[in-house]
Amino acid sequence: MQNLDVRDFPVEHRVITEAEAARHCGLSIAHFRRLRKAEKGPRFVQLGIRRVGYRVGDLLAWLEERTSDFA
Repeated sequence: MQNLDVRDFPVEHRVITEAEAARHCGLSIAHFRRLRKAEKGPRFVQLGIRRVGYRVGDLLAWLEERTSDFA
């Protein structure tokens, strides 16, 4: 069996923690969790019973959807 190396994954497929995702968006973890529970946040990956992560690509797509066309 070959070992996986995260450095071989394309950046958009890498999974970051909930705290890292919230920080990247400039939001508190509590607000980020509220968005997830209201199904208004980015797609997430269920890593365990009480642990979620976010693919970088999904996070960037969610941010892009919220980007205003007005400058």
